[in-house]
Amino acid sequence: MKKSYLIGIACFGLLLLPAYGQEGFTGPGSNSVQGGFTGPVNQYQGITVQDAQNLYDDARVVLQGFIIRAVGKEEYIFQDGTGEITVEIERKHWRGLSINETDRIEIRGKVDKERSRTKIEVKSITVLIR
Repeated sequence: MKKSYLIGIACFGLLLLPAYGQEGFTGPGSNSVQGGFTGPVNQYQGITVQDAQNLYDDARVVLQGFIIRAVGKEEYIFQDGTGEITVEIERKHWRGLSINETDRIEIRGKVDKERSRTKIEVKSITVLIR
């Protein structure tokens, strides 16, 4: 009984073998349907400083541009082609990066609406061009 049970399990395992290892390249020249995510892709629409200033409090944003100067202990002026906005960057979010006003960066964070101004609380920084 045990022997026929083990043979049955082995045969079932062999049936699954062709499906194993089907992930990978699916472009031109590929002749098989392969595994992987096939659903919709969330295409990020670029947010500008001008757009960010009109968003609601706590809205998540991704901006590309330059930090042009420091204005406080953790506050800086960020600039893109549409304007300037204050960004707040805590020490831990720098992750050892050193950048200057000529480095094009991408910042991710959230909008912080205060009484008379809007700023961005930065959660991550990526250098795009040095």
